Amino acid sequence: MKLIKLTLYCILLLYAAALNTQERPPISIFTPKDYGAETQNWSISQSKDKYIYVANNKGLLEYNGANWQVYTSPNETIIRSVSVIDDLIFTGCNNEFGYWKKNEYGLLSYTSLSKKLEIEFLDDEEFWNIISIDDYILFQSLDRIYIYNKTNEVYNIIESESIIYKIFKVGDSIYFQKTKEGVFKIENGTAKLVSNHPVLINNRLVNIFSIDGNLLINTENNGFYILKNNELSKWDIQANISLSEVSVFRSIQLKDGSFILGTRSNGVIHLTPNGEIDYNMDIVHGLSNNTVHGVFEDDENNIWLALESGINCINIDSPFSIYLDEAGKIGTVHASAVFNDHLYLGTNQGLFYKQINSKEEFKQIVEIQESVWCLVEIGNTLFCGHDTGTSVINNDKADKIKGFQQGTWNIKPLEGREDLLLQGNYNGLYILKNNNGKWVLRNKIEGYGLSSKFFEIYNNSVFVSHEYKGVFKIEVDKDFTKATKVEKIPTTGKEYNSSLIKYKDDLLYTYNEGVFKYNSPDNKFIKDTLLSEFFTKNEYTSGRLVHTPPTNALWGFSKNNLNYLAPGKLSNTPRVNKVAFSNSLPMGLAGYENISYISDQKYIIGTSNGFIVLDLDKAEKKLYDVSINRITNWNLNSESNVIDKKTDGYFKHEENNIEFTFSVAEFDKYLDTEYQFVLEGLHTNWSGWSSNPRAIFENLPHGDYVFKVRAKVGNIVTKNVDSFSFNIKRPWYLSNTAIAGYV
Repeated sequence: MKLIKLTLYCILLLYAAALNTQERPPISIFTPKDYGAETQNWSISQSKDKYIYVANNKGLLEYNGANWQVYTSPNETIIRSVSVIDDLIFTGCNNEFGYWKKNEYGLLSYTSLSKKLEIEFLDDEEFWNIISIDDYILFQSLDRIYIYNKTNEVYNIIESESIIYKIFKVGDSIYFQKTKEGVFKIENGTAKLVSNHPVLINNRLVNIFSIDGNLLINTENNGFYILKNNELSKWDIQANISLSEVSVFRSIQLKDGSFILGTRSNGVIHLTPNGEIDYNMDIVHGLSNNTVHGVFEDDENNIWLALESGINCINIDSPFSIYLDEAGKIGTVHASAVFNDHLYLGTNQGLFYKQINSKEEFKQIVEIQESVWCLVEIGNTLFCGHDTGTSVINNDKADKIKGFQQGTWNIKPLEGREDLLLQGNYNGLYILKNNNGKWVLRNKIEGYGLSSKFFEIYNNSVFVSHEYKGVFKIEVDKDFTKATKVEKIPTTGKEYNSSLIKYKDDLLYTYNEGVFKYNSPDNKFIKDTLLSEFFTKNEYTSGRLVHTPPTNALWGFSKNNLNYLAPGKLSNTPRVNKVAFSNSLPMGLAGYENISYISDQKYIIGTSNGFIVLDLDKAEKKLYDVSINRITNWNLNSESNVIDKKTDGYFKHEENNIEFTFSVAEFDKYLDTEYQFVLEGLHTNWSGWSSNPRAIFENLPHGDYVFKVRAKVGNIVTKNVDSFSFNIKRPWYLSNTAIAGYV
């Protein structure tokens, strides 16, 4: 028996190790310091205005996307459950349940429903779950279920001599488990036994779902079972062995049919609809704690976790998923390629590979343990340019081409010469030749010896961009043995992180002034207005442009966006598309940015500690609203007053200090939110964009004012502008009565 357990444990460890190599969605971590309350959290819900509410040991937490607010527990006991129903936030704690409602100042006030109903509780009843169905709200403790009728404001109680572990809503029905008795269903206000199968008596149930019209029952320690025609059977899925080795405390089924399992000590497991483990996330891989007390999916499919310590938000639908090289075994990714069903990564530490879409770890190709600069597929051959030359890659082997003393930047085909390739190296240009299926070094092109990081063949000439010297036009003889003429393009010079690329029929030179097309008759580069939309001078980080041949897209990188040129959806007219790229995303090395196509709408972007997978299908542009949350004003000698934001404000002259707080209810870790405001009556121009969600104005003169605020989420401005109008009265010595007295 011990051998079996050891074998299962080893299988679980091996599977977990494989999962560790997978890309994972972004995670936002909120600590007790962030939200200003206790470490333990128990339950999460969301309101219609998209605010997040959390049941915490200290009380009820409210998060609007910019700020946290703490509301102390009504009887100073731990709030165990929270559920937003209509416009009310219901909570349950020790011998108490009720609801919170926003007042005219945007603050929550509490009403005790249990006191209103004059309920006599048992000793130490904690309310762990709150469920709404039709006109009823159910409050579940370990001893009772209270069924409250919202219409006639009466209640009845389902008693139990054994522990009621949890309560579940499945479609239009309510189920619950009595430990040692089985699963029951509530019908007409009473409990009806559904099944007392030994599995349901001897195992704690985490949740119950519907599958093909039957009940799918999730247990704590023994995975899933299906109850069909009063017969209970194990759900036959791939994850069964792994699930038998973890203790699941909370679980939910997501809108896409998959499952999130929150465990007691192993973080969360994402299960596909057919029962395969997609990935797991724990403290080693991004979570702040491994013990999950509550799981919630919000309106935008983010997964919120109420943890033993802290609150986490997983952006499961983010267009970005992250492979983080936490151990530093891979390094900075300079190049990537998908070739023969393998994913290759060229980094500052060498060349790595694994089978595409597999859960295996990356392995290093032992022949290349140095900086890799390019991975290029030409004629069904994968070439690798690295610090000491060029190698041909065959699965897990590298065959180095002999004769090189300098590193290789890039390799390009020569049109009309399938047997020759042009290569740019640290010390000039070289020609490779295919001799009976084997690529060899033929010659160095004489007459040009500068570093050739960016080069292109255009109009029968070779152009080379040197970021410290400018762009050179090189004419070579017909055999590509020597340069017959080398001239510098007059309009180019020293431009740090500049680049050169041929895209379609154009030769493009990019630096901080924009993107320029080569004009042959005038022998100069002319600014292209469309492509220069890739960045403004203030947004410039690098002129590196990348072409992905499978999708024929041209990519550029800027301070806050990943930009690409592609045909429009309704026409072939090209347009510049922008994907918001947060400053908090892992970045690549400036001047060495790289992106390559994987499949469908997915791309891989190299970073300084791994890579990012971008899914353009998920990069939809969402519209958000900005809201003024709270307005306070004060004079210098008194406490501040909270103002009703729904009515115009009229303030005394000495109450001429005012503060506005505002927010956008948006929770994507890699989608930055910035705000811009103007106070009409004082200023005519809008402020600069800032991440600060508040504005303070002090010692305002008398007069009429309108405060306006808008926000920018990523690169999309909110669809509304929120505003508040107010008046500050004249001082007494400038009142009409006083002025009349002066006259």
